[in-house]
Amino acid sequence: MIQFDKEAPGGGIDAYTVLENGKAEIYFTVYLAESGEDKNGGAENHMTQEGKPKEREIEAQCPTTVEITMFDPKGKETARMCLHSLSGASSQELFLLEPLTTRTLLIYPQLWQSVNNPLLYRVRAQIIAKETVMDVKEFSYPICSMRSIRDKGFFLNQKAFTLHAVQYSLTKDWHKYLEKDLDLLVELGANCLCPDRFPKDSMFYEKCLEKGIIIWKLISEEPAMPKFWGGDKPLVSVDRLRRQDLFYYYQACWSNREVLH
Repeated sequence: MIQFDKEAPGGGIDAYTVLENGKAEIYFTVYLAESGEDKNGGAENHMTQEGKPKEREIEAQCPTTVEITMFDPKGKETARMCLHSLSGASSQELFLLEPLTTRTLLIYPQLWQSVNNPLLYRVRAQIIAKETVMDVKEFSYPICSMRSIRDKGFFLNQKAFTLHAVQYSLTKDWHKYLEKDLDLLVELGANCLCPDRFPKDSMFYEKCLEKGIIIWKLISEEPAMPKFWGGDKPLVSVDRLRRQDLFYYYQACWSNREVLH
């Protein structure tokens, strides 16, 4: 059976956006893998002694359609794409599944604008064979562009944007604290998180996007930025029960709140 390749970028489907003149061109790349015994056994188990691929019922093994549907922040369908390229593939090609690509164009989309307006689209991708859904993947997607230009700064949606960035260390139990930490970051006035590692769990990124928090790589050449917790002079205590003095300092600098400390 063919399914989305969980080890590939995006867990099997990756996307990026190009913004220009009120339009958003969104490119999708779909990565597929063979599941079950066929995948674990390897292609050599399906070869004859002469080194030729064994004949198999390929149509039953290959997806007929990969269907991608996009929904706007209000749940209205805005785009649908279908890929049919795997039907009729040969036995040998089955083990060399190439990424599938497609794109769609949205006119005047609702842009994700960090904490100011963290609007998210929803993407649903399905692999369908003989009218049966073989695998499904859903995820939130921000329509936006991010770019850092040396000596010019950071740009969000092609406009200069000031990052209020915080260093963030992920422990094994980061799931336990993530919701609380993101609420504290919004209260702080932060809009960017620089983690010390990037987890594979998509929940981390989706939760950050929902709060309008940008995930960005920590660059060593940048000036020292505050640490959320741990180390010297953290913003909050390790148990997240106390906001430290430095928290109120940055809150006064970054947020629109009236700070009395």
